[in-house]
Amino acid sequence: MTSAGRTAAAAAAAIASFAVAAALATAAGCGAPADEEKAAASVARAFHAAVDHRQGTAACDLLAPQTRRALERVSQLPCAKAVLAGKLAAAGDVRTVRLAGDQAQVALARDTVFLAVSAKSWKIVAAGCRPRGGQQPYVCLIAES
Repeated sequence: MTSAGRTAAAAAAAIASFAVAAALATAAGCGAPADEEKAAASVARAFHAAVDHRQGTAACDLLAPQTRRALERVSQLPCAKAVLAGKLAAAGDVRTVRLAGDQAQVALARDTVFLAVSAKSWKIVAAGCRPRGGQQPYVCLIAES
């Protein structure tokens, strides 16, 4: 399996655990404050705006440390170049935000971004994510390993 394949598999496992946590939180009737939803959505939008405007350093500042390291390792480029070299589509508007503890899923018109709280702020752990259908986890262009 290639390193990109391993990264995608690891992201899929992380995302599958997010889906379980989200389902449990929903079933339990737990909800996060609206300000946390707004904060997570804001980071997802800022990340895509940075990529759209070719501001690689700003985009990388929004990645979780382990995601940044994985991107650099897989691409063999510095993060600021690697994040712009990918095939991330323009994301579009935020459609939904789901929170489960310190994790978030922000569904945009043309992307799904997964985030986690890191050092008291939302950081992206996976972006460029698309569902595979059924019970299969998402496949992501950028993800932690």
